[in-house]
Amino acid sequence: MRDPVNPGDEPSGVRNRAENAGTAVQAGSVAGNVNVNVHQRAGDVPHEVPKPPPGWHDREDALRRGRAAIDPGAEGRDGVPIFVVEGPRGVGKSTLAHKLASVMAGLFADGQLYVDYTLLDPDGLAGANEALGQLLVSLGVPSQEMPARLPERLARYRSVTHDRRLLVVVDGATQAAQVAQLVPQGPGSAVLAVGSRARLGELALDHAEWLRLDPLKDADSAELLAKQCGRRLDGVDAHGLAAIVAACEGLPLALVIVAGRLKADPDLSIAALAAEVADEQRRLRALSVSDGFALTSIFNVGYAGLSADAAAVYRALGCWPGRVFDRALAADAVGRTPSETAAPLAELCAADLLVKEAEGTFRFVHGLVRLHALDRATARDGAAAGGTVLRAGLDRYVATLAHADLAIMGPRLSTVDARGLAAGHDTPFPGDRGTARGRALAWLRAERDGILAVLRATEAEGLDEYGYRIAELATALYLNHRYLADWVETGSRGADAARRQGAHATEARLRSLLSRPLTDLGRADQARTELERALYLVREEQDPLLAASVWEFYGRYLDTVDRPRALDAYAHSLRLNLRSDDPRAPRGAALARYFAGRTRLAMGEAEQAVTEIRAAIAAFERLTPPDTRMANRARGSLADALAAAGHTMAAIATYRAAIADLERDDHDYYEAEYRQSLGAIYAELRAVEDARTHLNRAYEIFARFRSPRAAEVAALLNGLG
Repeated sequence: MRDPVNPGDEPSGVRNRAENAGTAVQAGSVAGNVNVNVHQRAGDVPHEVPKPPPGWHDREDALRRGRAAIDPGAEGRDGVPIFVVEGPRGVGKSTLAHKLASVMAGLFADGQLYVDYTLLDPDGLAGANEALGQLLVSLGVPSQEMPARLPERLARYRSVTHDRRLLVVVDGATQAAQVAQLVPQGPGSAVLAVGSRARLGELALDHAEWLRLDPLKDADSAELLAKQCGRRLDGVDAHGLAAIVAACEGLPLALVIVAGRLKADPDLSIAALAAEVADEQRRLRALSVSDGFALTSIFNVGYAGLSADAAAVYRALGCWPGRVFDRALAADAVGRTPSETAAPLAELCAADLLVKEAEGTFRFVHGLVRLHALDRATARDGAAAGGTVLRAGLDRYVATLAHADLAIMGPRLSTVDARGLAAGHDTPFPGDRGTARGRALAWLRAERDGILAVLRATEAEGLDEYGYRIAELATALYLNHRYLADWVETGSRGADAARRQGAHATEARLRSLLSRPLTDLGRADQARTELERALYLVREEQDPLLAASVWEFYGRYLDTVDRPRALDAYAHSLRLNLRSDDPRAPRGAALARYFAGRTRLAMGEAEQAVTEIRAAIAAFERLTPPDTRMANRARGSLADALAAAGHTMAAIATYRAAIADLERDDHDYYEAEYRQSLGAIYAELRAVEDARTHLNRAYEIFARFRSPRAAEVAALLNGLG
């Protein structure tokens, strides 16, 4: 490495430019004094910032913010502004900086300077010394007059820039000082930097403004790809194209690389490329045109700068199939204590590879970064690394799910030994009952994709005992937020894992629960198949409470095909609950009464339904502690029955009370059900605005859960005119 303070050295990365050397004198012998005045010529105004690439798309808001931040003519401007762009690698930070420099070129009369620290010595003051040398040469200081040491170069830089209006663009800085020392002194100057807030955060002391650049939305990603490809996409398969866009996860660099592959290879079909990117093991290789133009290249730059400890944590977390992890899970994954992983996690955040979120959790800044971490782990630690990390983290993961189950459902409602599975692990959801429940639900929602990924990984590794436990514990999410497709997959995989392990009771529970999302999705035949298997498994009735639960679910299926038989199933469930001495049996009995009341309502027996449902509500409220979720849900059904019995005003009041309680407790799917019913009543009463308010909210919720009921609500809204 070159000695940065050797006065004879040319600063690294600087081109030997004759136009910046001023007037040269060459003589064999000189008599007397020779005075040479060196001036930068007008034509030597530097324009060093690279031109932005074509295909600019959907960054107009960011461009407006950047222009406002560094506009030298902005009212009240005091000092030299610093504007920093941050975000994941490949999201287009440098492109935005180059675009800003291009559109604002006319506002900086004395030129634009550019420093890329990745091409210089990256370490602290040495890097800043090189950068200052580069800028001084660009500003007309001859190499032979270049000060050697950093303090002298800083002083010369201040002098040279004090009366110039300059834009300085800095990329790749890893320390705030590397940017701060390049701030020009001239009025109307500005600095535009690309870097991580975690590393450059001290620039806040210099009143820097920050902009985080996020990945593109799917629609904008598709437009960018279309711009890049032109007619290459005419007539291609829309489904395959959507899969490619989704795999790029809004990363502009990935989209540009995809476009490059498609343009470079006319024989490459959209279907073939979609198949490549759909496979996680092939996705990163698919996102490359050549060794020099590959997505992994930019990720490798970040990885290469990590310490050995941070690199090890990065690789291990890449092997973990979940998307969200806390410090304890990260520690288990690498076989260390949480305190030992604190510094590596902080380093990964500073390198813009991880993001720290609420409640002390972390995630990869982008899904493709996680795949890069996995790729590095496979290359460095072998193909078995994934299974090793999975086994190391599973106990902690299951314990977290168990704590979530306890916080949401409580011990009385849990169908699995959540207390036993959570034992030995502190709860990550502290606080009173309401606070803990809210935190647990928020974590489960954030971990939605992770639950599926971990469950699939346990199946691939043959860890079925973990698989069925994860499926059971995940039900706490689906009973409160009905992600139907997720529920079907976890229920199916979990039930199959329980079957392979001979865990008949767990299999029966999971298959009966699985019938609910299948029924809601209109897959009644599959629901019946699952329930028949569950009934077979509990035929001996050695566990009356479990048998009662299966018969209750069977009744709910029969309610869609044979309501009189559904009433018989509920009656059988009630008898089994009354036979059981399990403390959860009174709730089971209340459920049997509640669903029987709903069936009577569907059969046109409105007054009998009112009586039955009121009895169920009273039973839910007598439980210790009361089951407020089911009581409020039953209250909405009571409103249905009151409306059917002709008690319209009583029904409206009951709906409103149930909706308010369900919304307060974050039971949004059931809230949507009763908003739909209330909206329909308001529509019949010609209270159009009230109807629209409730139906719009119901549609928003159903659409979020991809429920078929969204179409029903849309039809009601269209009918309002």
